Amino acid sequence: MRILTDLGDTHGYRQQLSDLAPAVLLSCLMFAAVFAVRFAGLSGVVTLLIQVPLGVLIYVGGSRLFKLESFDYMLKTAKSLLKKK
Repeated sequence: MRILTDLGDTHGYRQQLSDLAPAVLLSCLMFAAVFAVRFAGLSGVVTLLIQVPLGVLIYVGGSRLFKLESFDYMLKTAKSLLKKK
């Protein structure tokens, strides 16, 4: 079975899964790392101050490593919005 996207091209289920798999796996990895910090026995504020940069680092680094198209799109959009200001 094929699915018609908004761009008019068709992607089968396998193609869609292969497109989504890197982002989903990266999100799961980031969740596991950030969640593990919770068990370090630190105060809530310190835990949060570690979790946020760690999550950003893992997601940005992984997005660059996997060359995620959605991440590149987000960066280009953010850059163009910042140039307008």
